[in-house]
Formats: sequence, C-alpha cells, structure tokens
Amino acid sequence: MSLPDTVQQAARRSWRTGQKQDVRVIFFGYIGSSQITCLQLMAKKIAVSQSTSGDVPESGLDSLNLDGDSVEMALARQLINA
Repeated sequence: MSLPDTVQQAARRSWRTGQKQDVRVIFFGYIGSSQITCLQLMAKKIAVSQSTSGDVPESGLDSLNLDGDSVEMALARQLINA
C-alpha cells in the first residue's frame, strides 16, 4: 500500500456507517516544510488515483498531476533552494 492510499484510508475512517453529517479531515504542517511538499504531492496522486477509478475530483482535469513530480524530486528541489 502506498502513502497516498494510506492517507485516503485514514480519511475514510473518520466517517461512520449511517452518519448523516459531512466529515472534514484536516492535515497540519509547517508552511514551507517538507511536510507540506509531501502533502501537496499526495493530494495530486490521490486526485489522479480517483480520476482513474472513475471518481473524478471536483476540480476536474486541472487537479491531475501534469508535472509528474515525484516526492523525492520535490524534496530534493526544496533542499537545493533552501
């Protein structure tokens, strides 16, 4: 199981069968940190995963990972620019 799958599974656990109200899952991180970079890349991967499984995200094709960044490349770029 990949990290985006783990994040999706954890978010789904916050909702219970028979529950009527919406659930909002919030992830915290420090601005400009590798945490935020990872969360942004996971969000892109989750959007791609959802669109390929037929669950198109609300923002449509704009949310797809068109730049092809991997977590490793984004973190390396962040370290070089620091």
